[in-house]
Amino acid sequence: MKETYQIGNLDLESSLGEEVEGWLGQQQGILRENPPHFPIAFSLAARQRMEGLFDGSLPLGWTPLTLLRAKLLLSESVFEKGLEWIEECFRTADLGESLDLYRLLPLVESECDREALVWRIGEGLRTNAPPVFEAVAHNSALPAQLLSEETWNQMVLKALFIDVSVTLIVGWQERRNPTLDAMALRFASERAMAHREIPEDVWNLVMDPISEKGQLAVNHWVENHPREHFVHLLKTHYSQS
Repeated sequence: MKETYQIGNLDLESSLGEEVEGWLGQQQGILRENPPHFPIAFSLAARQRMEGLFDGSLPLGWTPLTLLRAKLLLSESVFEKGLEWIEECFRTADLGESLDLYRLLPLVESECDREALVWRIGEGLRTNAPPVFEAVAHNSALPAQLLSEETWNQMVLKALFIDVSVTLIVGWQERRNPTLDAMALRFASERAMAHREIPEDVWNLVMDPISEKGQLAVNHWVENHPREHFVHLLKTHYSQS
């Protein structure tokens, strides 16, 4: 079992209580002999009572149940084909199970096919359900590591559209680019024209010009959208050169 992962403050050694850890050991014994048991164990994990038994810290969005499922996934006989078993679970997963499956993707990143992993991330990002989108985009280094600039920009813009935090997306500052600046400003313009509130994350994205091209993009939107309300917002939130 690997010891470190790029998932926030995840500590795989945290105990879930004697009874739950006993059940986990039993399931891992079954999995050593029969890896296809994993989807059943993954689902059965929800029946374990962990309320009040776990007092450790967990990554954003995780629950003790997520941690239990992570320990199942990292069973030696399962981990080597982790993404395949995750995909098998997706076939019958309910919403809660789907959220945990997406949260567990970073655990198998080093052991699976990059193309298959990018496809699964894309499937999650296509959703209009904020909880699913957050499970994929938040607190995971995978999107920043694997997505092309075009797909990355679409993901960040979608976060604005469905009112999901951009600042909880790992790498949002490092992967800023002039095209995304222009897209965010176009989004702000459309919202202003419709007399709708502009999310604060728009300004987090474009507050500081990242290049001369980025600054020109800002100037372009100010010049071509003379609506007083929108121009005032831009001048308030964005320093002009």
